[in-house]
Amino acid sequence: RRGRCGNRPLLQRPDRGEVLRALAAQRDPLYADVSDLGFDTDGKAPGAAAGELAVLVNAHWQAVPR
Repeated sequence: RRGRCGNRPLLQRPDRGEVLRALAAQRDPLYADVSDLGFDTDGKAPGAAAGELAVLVNAHWQAVPR
């Protein structure tokens, strides 16, 4: 999606895909290090991924009483 974005200076190059892959390779370990929860969305429709995420969140976190 971001590859077609016109307002991202880092992506205003012919090798947008490579730039995005390099950024992901650099950032993924950082995100994994600070995340509380993760799941694979490969091959899943957005609705299915959202449903899976809702189940995981409900199983791992409790609402703080007000």
